Amino acid sequence: MKIFQLEQRKAIQILMFLHRKGNVIFKDLIDEVGGDYRTLDKAMRTLTELGLVTDVFKRGRPSKRYLGLTEKGEKVVEILNRLEEILSK
Repeated sequence: MKIFQLEQRKAIQILMFLHRKGNVIFKDLIDEVGGDYRTLDKAMRTLTELGLVTDVFKRGRPSKRYLGLTEKGEKVVEILNRLEEILSK
């Protein structure tokens, strides 16, 4: 089941952060969510493969990696927020 891929370390935190902040650069994600580059990169690859986030690398000085939620990602976050409401009651 694809839902189990969201158990990937930091995956749900990444989705919630992108929902709150909108499009960000990868460094902002590291600063806010915490964890090491490798962990967050692996989670981002999983979320990209699921079609939940966009991950665009732009070359330049300095090079930047831009992240954001897709429409599908927004829908998943809405469901996660509803789940959080149910669990909080």
